[in-house]
Amino acid sequence: MGTLEISLLGGFQLRRDGALVEPIALRAGRSLLAYLVLNRERPHTRDLLAGTFWPDLPDSRARRRLSQALWQVQARLAAGEDPHRRLLAIAGDTVGISPAADFWLDVDEFEWTLEQASPSSVASRSQEAELLAAAVRLYRGDLLEGMYDDWAVPDRERLSERFLRALERLTDLVMSRGDYEAALIHARRLAQHAPMREEAHQRVMRLAVLLGRHNDAIRQYEICRRILADELGAQA
Repeated sequence: MGTLEISLLGGFQLRRDGALVEPIALRAGRSLLAYLVLNRERPHTRDLLAGTFWPDLPDSRARRRLSQALWQVQARLAAGEDPHRRLLAIAGDTVGISPAADFWLDVDEFEWTLEQASPSSVASRSQEAELLAAAVRLYRGDLLEGMYDDWAVPDRERLSERFLRALERLTDLVMSRGDYEAALIHARRLAQHAPMREEAHQRVMRLAVLLGRHNDAIRQYEICRRILADELGAQA
């Protein structure tokens, strides 16, 4: 029975033993499981979960929807799950993640890797760059991309900001050792992920000039100018 791998960055995905697990049919079921693993420090009452996911429904209907979503999650996880290390812990009126559960979560791995890359933990800039590169590889996209539940917004924004800071630092580290090609790759990803940050576009332009690619620098300038002009126009 293999470890369950839960990926939430860039969209919801489950794997076991490296193989994709058949998706949970209900979007609410996928969102519910994500909520539980991200907030697993304590169990949650059914009333709280029903109110969080179905706030506009009467209590009785919201509780029924919750039961349906939980049933779907349990049914999908049952195949290949060790009965002694089940992911969900449902007791009476509470639902949570079992402390004995065996699972891997990309969000945890991303944040742990960033902690390992902190200046107080690394022995050299080279090691810092390696860890930051590993962290940004884990970031396939924003948290639960394509799912727009209100509860996920604070975590999505926090993780996105951590990713951007890591990418900025990685770009600077790689640039400082003269590897402009690699730095340009990171800078372009930064500009794509944060198109409203003018400094992100400036990094791309500066690196393109250092590589003698003046036309690329001009193109990036035009992209930046157009994005900012469109945004100002939309706000007018």
